[in-house]
Amino acid sequence: MGICQHLDGLCQWRHQKWLILFAALFELLWFGGYHYGYNALVYPYKQLGVFAHMCNVTNQDCELQERMFHWAFIVWVVTQMCLITVTGILMDRVGLRVVKIIASFMYFAGTLMFAFVSAETGEMLFVAGILVALSTTSTLICNHQISSMFPKYRGLAISLMSGAFDSSTIVTFIISRTAEKIPLRISFLFIACCGLIFGILMALFGLTQWAPDMSRKVWTSSRRAQVEFTKGMVITENNEENTDAKPNVKGHIQRILESRYTSLSRCICSWPFFLVTIWFMFGLLRFSYFLNQMGQQLTFMFGDDVDTINELRAVSSALLMCGLVISPISGVVLDVSRAVFNRKIQSKLQETKSETSCVDEVYWIHLRAIAPAFLLMAVAAITFSLLNFVKTKPAFFVGFIFFVILRSLLFSASVNFVLIAFPQRYFGTLNGLVNTVGGIFSLLQYGMLELSPVSGNSLAVGIAVVLFVPPIIIFVKRH
Repeated sequence: MGICQHLDGLCQWRHQKWLILFAALFELLWFGGYHYGYNALVYPYKQLGVFAHMCNVTNQDCELQERMFHWAFIVWVVTQMCLITVTGILMDRVGLRVVKIIASFMYFAGTLMFAFVSAETGEMLFVAGILVALSTTSTLICNHQISSMFPKYRGLAISLMSGAFDSSTIVTFIISRTAEKIPLRISFLFIACCGLIFGILMALFGLTQWAPDMSRKVWTSSRRAQVEFTKGMVITENNEENTDAKPNVKGHIQRILESRYTSLSRCICSWPFFLVTIWFMFGLLRFSYFLNQMGQQLTFMFGDDVDTINELRAVSSALLMCGLVISPISGVVLDVSRAVFNRKIQSKLQETKSETSCVDEVYWIHLRAIAPAFLLMAVAAITFSLLNFVKTKPAFFVGFIFFVILRSLLFSASVNFVLIAFPQRYFGTLNGLVNTVGGIFSLLQYGMLELSPVSGNSLAVGIAVVLFVPPIIIFVKRH
C-alpha cells in the first residue's frame, strides 16, 4: 500500500493533467478498440486461409466463411459487455492501477493471438477478440477517471477519450492496407509489445490506486497544492475558511448522494439506475443492430449496384474513424448542460432557507444536466432509423452521420450519468452492470437479423422511440 501511495504522489508537475490526458488519448487511439474495425481484417485473413475449410474448392464466394467472421465479432462484443461488470467490481475493490495492469497483459495476449491466427488456428480468432475487446474496454473505463482532473470539463474529457477509442479502428485500416508489404504477424507483434509497455506506464504514472483520488493529482502553479475533490469538498490554500456567500453546489450534491445511497443495493434499486439502464439497453441494441444489418441494408437500398455499395462501405468506414473529431460535440453538450443546471441548483439553494427542504428536487435538477444528451441521442436514433427507408445515397450519408453522433453520445452520456448520479466509490460496479445488462439485451439482434429489411427497420424505429422515455421522465420528475 505504501508503494501505491508513493506512486500516487510521485509526480507533482503543475501541467501533468494535460500530459496524462494526451497520453490517455494516444493510448485509446492506437491501442484501443481496434476490434471494431474487424471488417478491414476479413480480406487479409481470407488470404491466409482462415475458415477456408468451410468452403468448397470451387466456391469462390463462401457465405459460411463470411459468417464465421461476423459470428466471431458478435461473440467478442457480447462477451465484452457481459463480463465488463467484473472489471467494474475489481476497479472498486482492488483499484484502478491493478485493473489497468491486468488489462494491459490481456491486451498483449489477445493481440499476440491475432498475430498467430492462420488457416490451422482460425478458431483462435474467437479467443483473441474476446481478450482484446474486454481489455480495451477495461482500459477505457479506467482512463475515464482522468476526467476527474478536469471538473469543469469532465463531459468533454470523457467524450474525447470515447471518441479516441471509437477512432481506433484506424489501426485495422492501416494494417489491412499495408498487409501486402508488412505481414499481419509483424504488425500485430509490434502493436502488442507497444501496447503492453504503454499500458503499464499509464497504470504506474498516469492513474492513482483508487478512482476518487484522481482529482488529487491536480496541482496549481504555486508550491502548495490546491486540491479539488470530486466528492464536493474544496480545500483552499492556507486553510482559510471559504467566505463566499454562494452555496457550495458540489458539497451539497455530495451530501445528497451520500445520504441517498448508503449501499450498492440502494443504487441498483433506484429510479436513476433504472432509467440509465433502459436508455443504454435500447441505445446499444439500436447501435449494434445497425452495424450488423449494414450489409443487408445496403442491398435493400441499392440492390445489385456493387460499385455504389462498395463506395458507401468505404465512406462509412472513414466516418467510423472520425469519432475523435465528432466527440467534442457531445462533450460540449454535456458540459454546457451541466453548467446551466448547476446555476439552477445554486439559485434554488439561495431561495431555500433549509437545505433539507428541497433535497429531492435539487437531486433531480442535478440529473437533468445529462437529459439533453439523452434526448439528442434519441433524436439521432429516430432520424437515421427513418432515413433507412429512403433509397438514396444522400439519405445514407446523412443517416450515417447521425449514427456516428449516436455512437458518440451512447457511451459518453451513460458514463457521465453514472458518475454524477451515484457516489463515485460505486462507479465501476454500476457502470459495469449497465453495460452487462445492455450486452445481454443486445442479443435480441440475432432474431432481428432474420427479419426482412422493411420489418427490421420498422422495429428499429420502435426501439428509437423508446429512447425518448428516460430523458422525458428525468425532465418531469421532481421527487
